[in-house]
Amino acid sequence: MARTAGTWGSIEKCGKKYRGTYAYPVKGTSHKRIKGPVFDTKGEAYAWLEQEHILVREQEQGIRRWIPPKERKLQQQQELLRQNITLAEYAKKWLANYHTKAGTEPAEAYKRKLREYQRWLKQTCPFWNSLIINITEAEVTRWRNHADIPAHPKNKAWFQLKQIMEQAKNEGIIQQNPVIGTAPKMPRSKQAEIPEATAEQLHIIYENMPSPYNETIWLGAIMGMRIGEVCALRVGDIDFERSVIHIQHSVGKSAGDRGPRVLKDPKNEASKADKYMPPQIAQQLRPITKGRKPEEQLFKAPLAADGIMRDVTLRRYFDKAKVKAGRPDLVFHALRATAIDTAITSGASLKDTMAYARHSDAKTSIEHYQKVHDSQQKKIAETVANKLLHPKRTREEIMTEMAEKEAELAQLKAELAQLDQNQDA
Repeated sequence: MARTAGTWGSIEKCGKKYRGTYAYPVKGTSHKRIKGPVFDTKGEAYAWLEQEHILVREQEQGIRRWIPPKERKLQQQQELLRQNITLAEYAKKWLANYHTKAGTEPAEAYKRKLREYQRWLKQTCPFWNSLIINITEAEVTRWRNHADIPAHPKNKAWFQLKQIMEQAKNEGIIQQNPVIGTAPKMPRSKQAEIPEATAEQLHIIYENMPSPYNETIWLGAIMGMRIGEVCALRVGDIDFERSVIHIQHSVGKSAGDRGPRVLKDPKNEASKADKYMPPQIAQQLRPITKGRKPEEQLFKAPLAADGIMRDVTLRRYFDKAKVKAGRPDLVFHALRATAIDTAITSGASLKDTMAYARHSDAKTSIEHYQKVHDSQQKKIAETVANKLLHPKRTREEIMTEMAEKEAELAQLKAELAQLDQNQDA
């Protein structure tokens, strides 16, 4: 390593070429020497050193902070990207690299929705092909107020645009996110407007669905399970010994959003649960699990080789039966709403009901406000079951209850006789 008197730094020979090096200029650090790019001539290497020396002197004089050459190069690349990338290019990159908050790949159905909302952006945003650094808050606001998009996809497209711009901001491509203000109004879900099913209607639907698929009615209306979770149940998920149903999966499409159904994670982390199984539900499920292997699907698909039932098949059975009950407006998800509504009207607290329904924010709410005890969950499940599915009692159970009632009556008569005796005295 050669060093010429009166110069700053050193020149290092690299074969027939040269590069400049100098000591890391920030005191109190143990970094290695800074090495510059390789040049054909020694003069070019000295010129690079002189430019670096100017930057180091500015740091020493407090004019500006010195930045290592590699970091400077990265900043230059980011600036070049910032000045040349369009929203269309960046949105495509965002979509290709999208992951959930947990860092996992989104489900195929969710990817399909993301692509759909991005198509709406592409078709309606006047600034879709504009440089991302030039897009203003005013342009985004005009698009939000005047874009001819149905209310639901407009809301979702707006949120996707906000996410895209926020990531661009975090990467230093833009200084401020231009997507601000109130999101486009989301219309109330049509499903939310559907009245809950009555116990009588549920029994009619049950009687008009083929066995064993009719048992899914009670899993929806009492256990509050979603249709995908019901279709995903395996025999081993029904734990009669502990009176628990293990909700671990849902069903979804195969890779590429096509092909046969496969088991996947449920809607969110809160949806995974071991739910207490009331005696009435256990009584309904015992006959269809007897003698079967734990890994078998509880409700086998009629034609699928792997036995996984398609949600559309179960809906088809349900849709035929609901007409018999005079409720053509019902959807399977309304059974879940029936379970939740029955829990609330039976006196369950809001927090307990949220946990019973396995809403995505239930865990956070419970941690902040109260702990939901297993005994309370058991009480809710039994209350819902008693309201919607009357237990089929055996002769022995009836005789036992009669004996208990007779004993209570005898006790009341004895107390009354004692009162009469005291009054006579």
